[in-house]
Amino acid sequence: MADESSALLQPSLQAPRSGRVPYSVQAQFLIAFFGGPVAALAMAVLNAERLDRVRQDAPWVLALLLLYAGLATTLSFTAWGTEVMTALRQDFGGRVHTFLGRLYALSCVGVAFWAHRRSHRARELMGRQAPSPWGPALVLVSAGFLVNLAWTTVMQ
Repeated sequence: MADESSALLQPSLQAPRSGRVPYSVQAQFLIAFFGGPVAALAMAVLNAERLDRVRQDAPWVLALLLLYAGLATTLSFTAWGTEVMTALRQDFGGRVHTFLGRLYALSCVGVAFWAHRRSHRARELMGRQAPSPWGPALVLVSAGFLVNLAWTTVMQ
């Protein structure tokens, strides 16, 4: 009986073990929007490092990165992908690859938020402020832009 009542009194939300809090979801959204999928996934890794979850998060981050590379390669270098991209460009304009990249990047933010939702909720409930994302944001958006530029150059 004592074990059951003590278990009921345990807090359901716990602070991150490292004492560090994740970057805000808004910062992740903006980094993903301007930096693309690579920047979004790199930001997810930074949050995982801040929360001491790198080993837990590495499989899904790597899977999303490989999925992105596979989709981009398929859409660029296969006959089927070329037909799909041609049809999309005719319907939606020449910047459809940018739209698709941003859509994928923002979906990666959604996955990262889902994985770190308890830490985000705990940070909000404890009233702790998210760290300033300016340094990582500038580096990740710049690196994401360069990766996207290189990939676009290779695709053409």
